[in-house]
Amino acid sequence: MRSFFSVRLLDWVFIAAIIIAGTSAVAQAATGLVAYSSTTFDSGNYDEPYHIAVDSAGNVFVTGNTDSGTADYLTVKYDNALHFVSSATYDGEANGVDIAQAVAVGPDGSVFVTGRSDNADCDLFTIKYDNNLQVISSATFNAGGNDTAYGIAVDKMGKVFVTGIGNDDFLTIKYDNNLQFVSSATYDNGSIESGAGITTDASNNVIVTGNLALGANWGFFTIKYNNDLQVISSATYDTGADNYADSVVVDNAGNVFVSGQQNGDHLVIKYDANLGMIASATEPEPAG
Repeated sequence: MRSFFSVRLLDWVFIAAIIIAGTSAVAQAATGLVAYSSTTFDSGNYDEPYHIAVDSAGNVFVTGNTDSGTADYLTVKYDNALHFVSSATYDGEANGVDIAQAVAVGPDGSVFVTGRSDNADCDLFTIKYDNNLQVISSATFNAGGNDTAYGIAVDKMGKVFVTGIGNDDFLTIKYDNNLQFVSSATYDNGSIESGAGITTDASNNVIVTGNLALGANWGFFTIKYNNDLQVISSATYDTGADNYADSVVVDNAGNVFVSGQQNGDHLVIKYDANLGMIASATEPEPAG
């Protein structure tokens, strides 16, 4: 299970990079986490991390942006002890604002980074690197508006799935392993919707969570696709207040866990494999 947070700092500071095996993150949190190591990365510019992934060898990949006047993608590789290995940046053709939002590692160790790149407008932009952060390929997707990718996942076959917002709609894109476009799916309830987090299950189904405007407030929206992006099921969570989903994971039994925010509190929802709600839990955010 992966959990993630980001903070705005002048340097990238990653604290308590912990690999937990054989126990749930919730149970581990209850007994207290132990920091094994930490590291700081400073490019000399304003650097901001957004997402983290770990490969099968335990290498750690962190992506975000570095800003020396305009923001560029920045991805850093560490070994398992958080020693720096390599880094890569991307500055789009228009030399505009380029912000990486998410990173995922494929079964062969390839690293995929996605986010937004400003051209005539904002496009979803995804890069494939080898495990040492050398560029292999890239893909741009323009949905016709100001578009941004927020999540990325790679299934067991190496297919790549990206989610985000495209022309104010909930957008999910499928690429092959070389980032050749395969298909896409949108969800539009007539308002504004955005994908935020994405994962795949043991059967290579694709589960996406995000947010949609529900009148005067926002609600969670989670959708399960098959591998061809055909809808299997979906679920909306609406309390009448503002709820913002940001990440999703699946356990070995196929249960789906969505996390986000509800009225300033942390919220986690558990669904079964068909997105039937099982339980939810909230915890107030710490003061300050």
